[in-house]
Amino acid sequence: MRCALCHTDSHLIESHIVPSFVFKWLRENSATGFMRMRTNPNLRIQDGFKIPLLCSSCEKLLNAFETPFAREIFYPLHKEDKFRLKYRDWCLKFAVSVSWRSLLYLLNYAEDNGPPFPEEVSASINAALELWRKFLLGKKRNPGKFEQHLLPLAQIQSFTGDKNLPDFIHRYFFLSVDVDVAWNEERAFVYTKMCRIILFGRLYDVKPKMWKGLKVSANRGIIGPKTMKIGQDTLNYIFSRVKNAALMENSLSEVQKEKIHKSSQKDINRILSSETMRAWDYDNKINSKH
Repeated sequence: MRCALCHTDSHLIESHIVPSFVFKWLRENSATGFMRMRTNPNLRIQDGFKIPLLCSSCEKLLNAFETPFAREIFYPLHKEDKFRLKYRDWCLKFAVSVSWRSLLYLLNYAEDNGPPFPEEVSASINAALELWRKFLLGKKRNPGKFEQHLLPLAQIQSFTGDKNLPDFIHRYFFLSVDVDVAWNEERAFVYTKMCRIILFGRLYDVKPKMWKGLKVSANRGIIGPKTMKIGQDTLNYIFSRVKNAALMENSLSEVQKEKIHKSSQKDINRILSSETMRAWDYDNKINSKH
């Protein structure tokens, strides 16, 4: 089979779409040690989805970007809400690799990939996939207009807006993995959520100035306290994903609810110190203010 990155005929490895360190952290910090995917919430899993995508050489290439990102960005960000994290050129390579893999997964493997893409979205997808591929291989110096924007997530202290915050907001922010493509007449992006990180792989944007403070730079930069801005339509989209996640949890069968209950009784200390309990607590606090 042909490797999706280098295009050589080779034995393909089952590659993670969302990197494995994300699911490792979830297993270690959730209340039960198990995870559930939106497409089948009644099935407990212990690892993320994988597809036959890369040859061994290209798998090693992408792993070289994942290791420093996990060490310098992901794990420190998940330890505390106050952060100022420096990154180098590996950060953009990592971000592009995730958006590229997510998009390939959604196009070729996802069971629930929504309606067909409009012509302008399909054209942008094809162009982005090829440019991202060449960038990862070192054949392009940057991803051009197909930028990567990273939004770190933390506890919401206050909120002002036309709409109320979804009840499930912190549980989605802290504990969910989500992959999607979103589009309207003004913008389109690949959406990859990895617990406290949302990554937007831009496909097109008529009003790019609606974004501020999220762009991942090619050489070096800082993820930390600063003014960040996204468009109202993007915020509404994120809220819609929160509501989808809440619906998934509410759709659990009685059998699975009983399994969760029994599992939680085995280790009360784990429950009390888990990220799950922390997210529940934050949701209760912010909802009591609105």
